Amino acid sequence: MNSDINNSDIKEKQVTLILGNGFDINMGLKTSYYDFVKWYIGLDCNDNKSIKKLKEHIDIEEMKWCDLELKLGEYTKFYDNYVDFYDAYCDIGEKLICYLVNEENVFIEKTDLKKTYVSQKFIEDIMVFLANNRILSGKKILINFITFNYTIILDKLVDIIKTNKELKSFFTDQNIELGTITHCHGKLCDNKICFGVDNYGQIKNQGIFTGDESYMQQMVKPLRNEYLDNVDLVLSKKAIMSADVIVVYGSSLGESDEYWKNYIKYFFGGIKMHNVFNGNSFDYSTNKETYQEKRLYYYSHKKKPVSLFDANSIEFENIIRNNISFKNDKRIIIIYDNVFANLNDIMKEN
Repeated sequence: MNSDINNSDIKEKQVTLILGNGFDINMGLKTSYYDFVKWYIGLDCNDNKSIKKLKEHIDIEEMKWCDLELKLGEYTKFYDNYVDFYDAYCDIGEKLICYLVNEENVFIEKTDLKKTYVSQKFIEDIMVFLANNRILSGKKILINFITFNYTIILDKLVDIIKTNKELKSFFTDQNIELGTITHCHGKLCDNKICFGVDNYGQIKNQGIFTGDESYMQQMVKPLRNEYLDNVDLVLSKKAIMSADVIVVYGSSLGESDEYWKNYIKYFFGGIKMHNVFNGNSFDYSTNKETYQEKRLYYYSHKKKPVSLFDANSIEFENIIRNNISFKNDKRIIIIYDNVFANLNDIMKEN
């Protein structure tokens, strides 16, 4: 069977772009956990002992490489009861919303006079990527977006493209359609976000929640998504499972996103469902021909290996492949050229 993704039997190709916080950072927003925590630590907590305890254990420098959501699960070990921890958890969650709303507003104000130009570069970056990776084939391509981000930066760009006749022609001339945008963890404008761990196993001190497990469920993202009745949850799963090509940009697909990483494994033919209690392991379908046309492009901001002797970089590539599928999966392509390089250059201009 021909393994080229431009198989002539495919009537429509579906491409799903999965965007993480790296996309917003690339757009010039200061949305890293490091930037947020620096701001959060400096806020007055009005002598609230629960919040003070949380702040005492947050290591700002550690946030340069650590995942704050995972650390919240670890910080439970410093609390004796769920009421105190939940008080601190709600505070940092609410302050995160405030911080990101401000960053979102700064971006919108900054780009207001050149929003059409920014959207055009967004189009061009996508088109260059599709062309360079032989995804353009003359047949219809449907592009769906899944964002892990709470901001609506992506939504703004796509809305401008869909409503601007000239910009829209960039895609329609190539027989490309922009599909859905789903916020799999919620968005700021709804004031409902999923912020926390991926599964119960990531909560260090589960004993403090024995009085009321509903508090623990609030910080387990898959369960909170269900509680919030996030319609984007189903649409995001569909965008993954119906895709022929997935592009992951700005997301490490780390431990706090096991749920979505596992859906990518389903995309590749993995079996076994995600377990919110302790995660899970995966087997792979024996019907390999069904899935061998699938492709995933993973953008890495790390330096590209210069030779087969570059052990650290090669090991990094193997870790990525193993996280998503299995170590030697050739369907996973690691890319090192910034997909949205033009957007990054534009945002640096001011």
